[in-house]
Amino acid sequence: MAAINQLKNTRSIQKEFLHVRTDEVSRIITQAGVGGADKVGETSSIPHSCARHRMRA
Repeated sequence: MAAINQLKNTRSIQKEFLHVRTDEVSRIITQAGVGGADKVGETSSIPHSCARHRMRA
């Protein structure tokens, strides 16, 4: 499952860059296309709990 591997990679990226604001990390991940929404306002297909989306879960 490529999606699971992407999610694992995303988690390790977030751990490496914990000093970066979550917003910034989310933006970078979204640009990279890993678990991010394709368009603004679109919900990611991969469940996650960043501050912006925690209320939707």
